[in-house]
Amino acid sequence: MNDDIRFVRPRVTSVEAGESFIITRAKLSFPLQVVASCGERKHGYWWCVTHSMSFDDEHRKQAHIEEHEHKLAWICLEHGAETL
Repeated sequence: MNDDIRFVRPRVTSVEAGESFIITRAKLSFPLQVVASCGERKHGYWWCVTHSMSFDDEHRKQAHIEEHEHKLAWICLEHGAETL
């Protein structure tokens, strides 16, 4: 067996339908109930439930998930929190 160090992509999981969590932005809290994905990713943003952080684009989200474990949701501006 070879002793090479292997780099493994960090674990990223999705919120589940029926799960709830709270988003806090600008000192306001918003409780959200997760629904199944509508399949559209045009109008909304990514939310890391693990770290309470939002990401407006794929590049920022990818940079954030490079390390550690993360639980993500898509916040659809029409339907609310969705599964991935």
